[in-house]
Amino acid sequence: MTEYNEKRERLRVDYVIGTEFILENGEKLNCIIRDISMGGAFLLTEHPLPAQSKGQLKITLRCGEEKKEVLAHCVVIRSADQNVNLQEKGMAVQILEIDPDSSIILYNVVKFQAQ
Repeated sequence: MTEYNEKRERLRVDYVIGTEFILENGEKLNCIIRDISMGGAFLLTEHPLPAQSKGQLKITLRCGEEKKEVLAHCVVIRSADQNVNLQEKGMAVQILEIDPDSSIILYNVVKFQAQ
C-alpha cells in the first residue's frame, strides 16, 4: 500500500491499470491508474485536466474471456500541474457517484490489492 502523510477516509491501494476518463463533452482521455480507493484514484496522464473538471471513469477488467467494467462519475480535485509536491504528471479524481455493480467490483479490487 502507498504511504501518504495525509489522512484518508478510505483505504487506498497501489493498482496500475489502463483506464479512460470520459469528459462530459464525450472526449476521451487515456490514463493509467496509479492508486485507487472506494472514494477516488490518482490517474497518470500527459494531459491532466484542471480541478473541478467532471467526467466518467471507465475501468475495464479482464479475466480470461470475462470482461467487467467499473463506471463512476468523478470530479478532478487536484492536478499535478497545480501541486509542485507531486512528481508524476496526472490528476486526483474523487468518485461522486457509482452504480451498485461497479461499487461491488471496485470494493473487491481494493480488498484484494490490500492483502
